[in-house]
Amino acid sequence: MNNTRAFFLVLMFLLGASAFTKAKLVFEYKRQFLYLAQIQNKIDELQNENTKLNLELSLLKSYPYVLQSAASLGMKRIEQINE
Repeated sequence: MNNTRAFFLVLMFLLGASAFTKAKLVFEYKRQFLYLAQIQNKIDELQNENTKLNLELSLLKSYPYVLQSAASLGMKRIEQINE
């Protein structure tokens, strides 16, 4: 009788330890998942900002051509308007 009681105590201890380990791993996984989600959101924000900046840069690069085409259509140049 004493051996079965010791066996069940060891079995209950192992079961409790495995349940505790499982709970710890689940919470750790959730914490890491939330951290990765925050990083992914930051990456998305930076990619959006990069796209906006690339668009502005391409518009600025094409700006002299816009001015030249506007001048050829008879529009006044910006320097003349500011005077």
